[in-house]
Amino acid sequence: MTVRRLGILTAIWKRHTLTALVLDHVAAWDIPGVDCVRLAVGSEGDKSRTIAAAAGWEYVEHENLPLSDKWNAGMQRLAGRVDAVLIIGSDDIMAQRAVELCLDEIKAGADVVGLEDLFYYDTETGEAYYGERHHPGAGMVARAEVLDRVNWKPWDSGLNRNLDRAYTNRLQTKAYPCKFKYIANCHERAADLVDIKTGTNMWTVEQLAEATGRVYPVDSFVFENTFPDLRDKLKQQDNGKE
Repeated sequence: MTVRRLGILTAIWKRHTLTALVLDHVAAWDIPGVDCVRLAVGSEGDKSRTIAAAAGWEYVEHENLPLSDKWNAGMQRLAGRVDAVLIIGSDDIMAQRAVELCLDEIKAGADVVGLEDLFYYDTETGEAYYGERHHPGAGMVARAEVLDRVNWKPWDSGLNRNLDRAYTNRLQTKAYPCKFKYIANCHERAADLVDIKTGTNMWTVEQLAEATGRVYPVDSFVFENTFPDLRDKLKQQDNGKE
């Protein structure tokens, strides 16, 4: 199946300067043959609405908690409008090449496509880490037909933690049969995803390392070829804390 119209869904909560950077980055994607419908779900009224509008994103307001209900509200707004949906955090920088690889796999017959690995960047220390076989929810693309099977509510209601796992589990069990595909060796394919860690993240790099045993320190310049000015932008914006 060829995706002609791609929904891109994110959620906004605090970290306003970092969020603006991420939304601008995604808005600059120019994927051949694909019309992107960008939607942000925010919970801070005019503040989050203004950030979304400035970057050219559609906006819907929803209470922040439970988080799964907030994300489902965004999915509901995209229902019937797109061929597939990409989910991305407001603290994730994703290479356009990664999106293109995901869409290629959808075209080849996959129902849900994600990335196998990613980088973490800690704004407070300036250190970078590699997450091996993490299968992040960020960057995952699901076909509309799969989302139809769960009535465009791919998260169980009432959840505030472990949303990535909950998303995958619900699609695997409630949208069966559902063919998953994960793209390996993302960095070698210029398909990087960088999860930006600040003082407000739910999970620290240390907690992820302890929980998975698959997080390794790397040279902080490792993703400079893909995002050559990312670190400078983060520094200029006060590390995205506000």
